[in-house]
Amino acid sequence: MMIFFNTERLLSTAVMLILLLCCGCGNKVPLTGTVTFEDDGSPLTHGVVCFAKPGFLARGALDSNGTYRMSSTGTNDGLPKGTYKVYLVGAELASVDGGGNSTYTPLVHSRYENAETSGLEFEVDGKTRRFDFTVERVNTNRR
Repeated sequence: MMIFFNTERLLSTAVMLILLLCCGCGNKVPLTGTVTFEDDGSPLTHGVVCFAKPGFLARGALDSNGTYRMSSTGTNDGLPKGTYKVYLVGAELASVDGGGNSTYTPLVHSRYENAETSGLEFEVDGKTRRFDFTVERVNTNRR
């Protein structure tokens, strides 16, 4: 039994699939913001902010001003439009032992480390390119 392929049709289907895959990646919106502590407004300067939706995760490292810039597939390339749950890890290096093992001190309440418990959500709509938010310090409830 011989099978014949319509090469023109096969080629056009392959091109369409490639275009569909690339279209989602090319429509990214640059997004930046700052993270500050709610008690005194000082910046969170150590950590990573994450934006997640089903099948997609983007990250932005915090700098010394508490500012982040979102990166998904490239450095500071932004995010595709959509609704994201936002979470972060805020910690600073506490020590490194002789074996190279690092210990970190948490800086923010642990609820912010999970997309389901952070209470943070953001709609990337193409118009808003900034998302600033405040977080609770890890020690706030331990007074």
